[in-house]
Amino acid sequence: MVTITKQGAGRASVSVQGGPAMPARMDSTIKRWVVTTPQGDRTTTSPKLHSIGALWGMQVTVVGAPPRQPGRPRGARSGFGRRPRGFAAQAKSGPAFTAPKPDRRSMLLLALANLEDAFVVKVSESGVTPEVRKSYERYTKLKAMALGATSNAAMQTEAYAALRQSVIELLKLSF
Repeated sequence: MVTITKQGAGRASVSVQGGPAMPARMDSTIKRWVVTTPQGDRTTTSPKLHSIGALWGMQVTVVGAPPRQPGRPRGARSGFGRRPRGFAAQAKSGPAFTAPKPDRRSMLLLALANLEDAFVVKVSESGVTPEVRKSYERYTKLKAMALGATSNAAMQTEAYAALRQSVIELLKLSF
């Protein structure tokens, strides 16, 4: 049985099986307890005071600390960390989740992606013909124009028109 007597902040006295008391201190640089024994210093592997018992592989009894009350959390003290009496939690108003409003371009891009999937299924079932190949080349050119970088308003208008045309072209190809 290891008996630990607290002597202040970061200091304690350790007695192993009723033997002579050995000083123990908390080393602030490594955050571990160091017990000075006649054979030399022994360092714990944990900053907890009870880890001193692991140095000898025995149970620990701490003297000088009030016994812990059963069923009461360690940090809970009456009035400590509680909200004032007049405080009441306020529920937030409004919807819990708001989705951004879809714009026309994002809806066209979504339709384009779904039509591409439908086109792949149709071609895998019926095969590739010269007409389909020619229309697909036209579609890829329109799509490249629609998704390309735009620097001014005229190019943005042209890209939007190309996006609409690519959706129409792919719609013809898919059905």
